[in-house]
Amino acid sequence: MSDSFSGKVRKELLKVLPDARNMQLAELDAFLLFCGKIRKTDAGAALRVRSENEGLLRKCFTILSRAFTLGNADIVFGTGSLEILPPVSEKILMAVKWESGGHFCARDTADRRLLTESGSRRAFIRGCFLTCGSITDPSRFYHCEFACPTGELADQIAGLLPAFGIEAHTVVRKKQHVVYIKEGNQISDLLKVMEAEEAILAFENVRVIKDVRNRVNRRVNCETANLYKTSAAAAVQLRDIDRIRETAGLSSLPPNLAEAAAARLENPDASLTELGEMMNPPLGKSGMNHRFRKIHEIAEQTMFQQEGFLDD
Repeated sequence: MSDSFSGKVRKELLKVLPDARNMQLAELDAFLLFCGKIRKTDAGAALRVRSENEGLLRKCFTILSRAFTLGNADIVFGTGSLEILPPVSEKILMAVKWESGGHFCARDTADRRLLTESGSRRAFIRGCFLTCGSITDPSRFYHCEFACPTGELADQIAGLLPAFGIEAHTVVRKKQHVVYIKEGNQISDLLKVMEAEEAILAFENVRVIKDVRNRVNRRVNCETANLYKTSAAAAVQLRDIDRIRETAGLSSLPPNLAEAAAARLENPDASLTELGEMMNPPLGKSGMNHRFRKIHEIAEQTMFQQEGFLDD
């Protein structure tokens, strides 16, 4: 079994065995929709289940053993497969509604009569995930999907999820019909629906760590941006003050602006709020910003006059 997050989820779900018959049939039907095939024999319709996942085949056999009376002669095990022979196979096919008009045929979707209760819908979703589902490692990003062979089956899975507060979307990708979920809290809800308790804890732990890290990063980025803005504004103010000092001189400034200019020269890294507290009387940030706008206007006017753009 893979050590990926999806592999760990599947490994846990393989251990979840439904007790109620309606849930057993619903999960079994999910296995059959993806892995089941009817084989006609002289004795009747045989049912073969194929999967590369030996754990899934073992779970399928366990559910069959709990839901039906099986004898040693009723099942044939093969490499990556198990086959149920008539007449037991036909009882199973009738139980999962793969029979119509006296004929047995595979279905594209689960019969609605198998999914009338919440428990059976949970079991069906769990069975679908075991056969075609995956969840990306939440430490990377949030993404869960079911890769279905038909659009009808994808629509059925997507249509069952809103009853559990989960919003899913569908898309066609490489001839597969994919049901996908991208919200972290909804993927967590899906794990609850499927009864993957250990996976829920692991998923939520990662979410908490990511949330804290993201909040710290946002705060650091915000503070960095503020420091940059403060530094950039201070550089402009110092340039304006230097222009006035080198031309008309700082003594030409009104007293309130001269006070602001002197405070900036003495405290080149201070914020406007900090500079405002140095004024007599103290000023707020907006008051200091107003003074430096006036200084900037005077500096611009002085520069234009010096370069001949304005008459003296």
